Amino acid sequence: MLRSLKAVLVCLILAGCTFHTSSALQPATAGLPTGPSVPAQQLGESPFEVFPLDRAQDATAIASDPYGSIWFTDYKTSRIGRVSGGEVVTFATPMRFSHPYDIVAAPDGNMWFTEWNGGRLGRVTPDGTITEKSAHDINYLYYICVGPDGALWFTGAGTGSNVVGRMTQAGQQTRFLLPASAGPGDITAGPDGRLWISGGDKIYRMTVTGSITLFKTIHNAYIASLVFGADGDLWFWFHNQRGFEIGRLTTAGILTTFPLGPHHLVSDLISAYGKIWAAYSDNFGDGVAEIDEDGTITKHFAPECYISHGLALGADGNIWFTCYKSIDAYLK
Repeated sequence: MLRSLKAVLVCLILAGCTFHTSSALQPATAGLPTGPSVPAQQLGESPFEVFPLDRAQDATAIASDPYGSIWFTDYKTSRIGRVSGGEVVTFATPMRFSHPYDIVAAPDGNMWFTEWNGGRLGRVTPDGTITEKSAHDINYLYYICVGPDGALWFTGAGTGSNVVGRMTQAGQQTRFLLPASAGPGDITAGPDGRLWISGGDKIYRMTVTGSITLFKTIHNAYIASLVFGADGDLWFWFHNQRGFEIGRLTTAGILTTFPLGPHHLVSDLISAYGKIWAAYSDNFGDGVAEIDEDGTITKHFAPECYISHGLALGADGNIWFTCYKSIDAYLK
């Protein structure tokens, strides 16, 4: 699932900006036509701002803190990155080859992240100081979120089982087994005070006391990127033999799907400005897409971006995302 990522790209859909490179601005375009899927290149301008990374680095997940900085995980070189005031800096994790995976802003004012290799949780302070804490009996960690109870919740794989972990701000940990048929997937907090978890072709609902129930199955699909929209519904993408699709699931279990077709790729979803935003790629290009409640998609293709991946709403009000892109395009 993780691919080489050569640049952290910030997409300013809502405000103007320029490239942080020696090359001139190459604006993407956007528009507001109707229809189920609308390329937006020819209908106005929507500028982007690019922050290049070192050639050896690979960014994966991305998240914003409340102080105006953007943070990302560098899976390949085992570093955590920060974009602040137009400057990109990265910090090495204490454990080599930790492969940080997902990242989230926590109630303690720090960023917390999962380490895929070795099963550790990492904490990075605003100044870049990193400490690591072992996740008990979990060998590999994946996704992380802040739960309805204020604790950190995360998915992982233990010896012969897939698990959900919980850690309080005081450092106390609890471990819950997922059903044997569930693979380690995404996790998010719901407006109903529960955790929602994807595992293979299934979506589970979990109380903060650890009671797990199967909520929905989409047969022969892989479900990922769970996010609750302003409508109170659970949105996600899934992949099956038909290709990528966007799913919307009410808390009553009613499922609506929006097929994208075989030549599309979705990597991440967030909820912002009353819409769902997707990291999006198709035959026309790569960037982000807005999805209305009726499934109408408006695409914003980012110049020089190859396969957009993680998404975050910044404290500055902009949509930030990571792209798979050769750094050479930014250094000419």
